[in-house]
Amino acid sequence: WKGLLSHDFSRNATWQEATTIGADFARLSPQLAELKAENDVALLISNEAMDALNQFRPGDAQGNIYNDIFRRFHDALYDHNISLDIIHDVNEETARYRALIVPGLYAADDGLLTRINRYIEQGGRALIGFKSGFSDENVKVRSGAQPGILRESCGVSYSQFTLPEETTVSACSADIDCRQDNQAELWMELLTPDAGTRTLLRYQHPAWGDYAAATEADYAQGRAIYVGFLPQKTLISQLFDRLTAGLDLRSRTSAYRYPLVVKKMRNRDGNSIHFLFNNSGEPQAFISETSGNALLSGEKVSCGQPLRLKAWEFTIIES
Repeated sequence: WKGLLSHDFSRNATWQEATTIGADFARLSPQLAELKAENDVALLISNEAMDALNQFRPGDAQGNIYNDIFRRFHDALYDHNISLDIIHDVNEETARYRALIVPGLYAADDGLLTRINRYIEQGGRALIGFKSGFSDENVKVRSGAQPGILRESCGVSYSQFTLPEETTVSACSADIDCRQDNQAELWMELLTPDAGTRTLLRYQHPAWGDYAAATEADYAQGRAIYVGFLPQKTLISQLFDRLTAGLDLRSRTSAYRYPLVVKKMRNRDGNSIHFLFNNSGEPQAFISETSGNALLSGEKVSCGQPLRLKAWEFTIIES
């Protein structure tokens, strides 16, 4: 779209909607000003890993591969109504997060990988994607068993990898259902679990069926899931649910899934603000998960009350 007005400078539907913004801000700002998120899930990004992985792409992959991997993990949690913070380092402050997502950390110095291990050791839970830990900050491949320093916390190793061609994965745990959305994409590491490490997924392939595709290991007080391929979004969300089982996450904003997207913030008065979006062209009926005041309509909402959002409609509830 060109902007509020087109080249003819005539009033249109977009301009008409924009004329209400000032009044809406004046009416709602007391409730919506100074909002703060209280997420306890974080996703680690790295410009160094992005540059390195985009320089050494798997197979004939094109474009910003790191961004594609990042978006796959991020979007899986977005669809699953898991709010998260984006962080660029792991340090003492990271301990406030109960779960950490690490996609495609292809290039990283020893210190960062050691801090990830320490985060898990002290009770953190981490979902770590393929190629993580593979090379140092100068993109020199580590000479030890992969995934390098992360092997200590992940309890898994590999020395061989290949490109997946018509390769799927099967579940080795009853709480994971990959009868659908089970395609292995982009890359596949032939994982060998250490003693005590649990195999969660296995490759369905005549040559690689003996190798694990995803594993889970306890490490001191924490836990790590390592994934040796690029999974579908629904499978990522299942792995995340297993990783965080038993945790009451503030980041889990709703039991519903996309296209009903729920974001939760806290305002300056200490009240919770729930944004509920219907990101689809179809009406969505659901049960309210909170009680409070619907700020747009002024109506009272009760927990357990049936609600309905029209196509592309949203509502805001203060509780």
